Amino acid sequence: MKETVQKIYATYLLKPYLKRYLKKERFYHYNNKRLKIYPTVFHPKYFFSTQILLQFLETLDLKEKTFCEVGAGSGVISYKAWENGASITAIEMNEIAIKGLKENFGSMQNFEIIQSDLFENVGKNKFDIVMINPPYYFKEIESEESLAWHCGQNGEYFHKLFKQLSAFIHKSSEMYIILFEDCETERIENIARDYNFSFTKVFETKMKWEKNYIFNINYLWS
Repeated sequence: MKETVQKIYATYLLKPYLKRYLKKERFYHYNNKRLKIYPTVFHPKYFFSTQILLQFLETLDLKEKTFCEVGAGSGVISYKAWENGASITAIEMNEIAIKGLKENFGSMQNFEIIQSDLFENVGKNKFDIVMINPPYYFKEIESEESLAWHCGQNGEYFHKLFKQLSAFIHKSSEMYIILFEDCETERIENIARDYNFSFTKVFETKMKWEKNYIFNINYLWS
C-alpha cells in the first residue's frame, strides 16, 4: 500500500514538479566537482538509474580500462569511472547534453566526448567496458527531451544498438545495461537475441517504489 501511494505521488505530483524545475539550468555537486545540468538532461539527483549505476561502478575494476558510456547525459557516470582509473569515451546524441559535457569535462585528459547517434561517430575503438542507460519506453521519439525516455514504437533504438555493438567490443569486454521493472524487459531481450546477444542479471535493487536491474550483456562470438 505504501509503495502504491509513493508511486502515485511520484507520477502525479513529483514528476510534474521536476519537469518545471528542470526547465532551467541547475547544478549538481559530485565528489567536489560542480556540474552544470542543462534542461532535457537527466539530473543525477532525481533519477534512480544514475544513483544505482554509481553504486554498481564500485564493484568493477576500472583501473586502466577503456570505458564507454552510451547516452552519457550529465556525464556523472563517466566521471566516476574516470576517478576510478578508466579512460573515458562519453557518447551522447542530445546537442544540449553535449554542451554540458564539454563545459564540465572537456578540459580533462583521457575523457573523450563524442556527439553520436549510438556508435555512428565513434570510429574503430573497442572498449573494455560499455555502460548503457537506455531509453526504454516503446513510444515514438517526438522531441529532444523524449530521446532520454523513448526508444521508438518498435524499439528502433535497441535494434540499432545491438546491430552496432559487436563492432566495438572484444572477447574480454564487459557490457552492462540498466532496466527497471515496468519496462518491457522481455521485449528488449528478444531484440538483443536477434543480434546474438543475451542478458544475465547481475545486480538488483529497490529504491522507493521501483525495482531496478543491471544485466550483463553477453555476445555469442561466431
